[in-house]
Amino acid sequence: MQDIQGHPEIAKLYSQIAAMTSFLIHYDDGRYRDTLVSCLAATYDGSQDPDLLARATGKDYAELDKQYQAFMKLR
Repeated sequence: MQDIQGHPEIAKLYSQIAAMTSFLIHYDDGRYRDTLVSCLAATYDGSQDPDLLARATGKDYAELDKQYQAFMKLR
């Protein structure tokens, strides 16, 4: 948390986090909403890892990136 809050480009980071959160909540009528909640819980309990989102969604990061980009073009 301190690394993010002290980052020189914190505004850009928060904008990206907000956009990604919106994607996870709203994409395909909320397909990833429960996944977001699970990932947030893992972040707070310390059980997160770099592959958690991919495992939880059943999509690799390349596919999630494509979905995210398509979602953002609609916004």
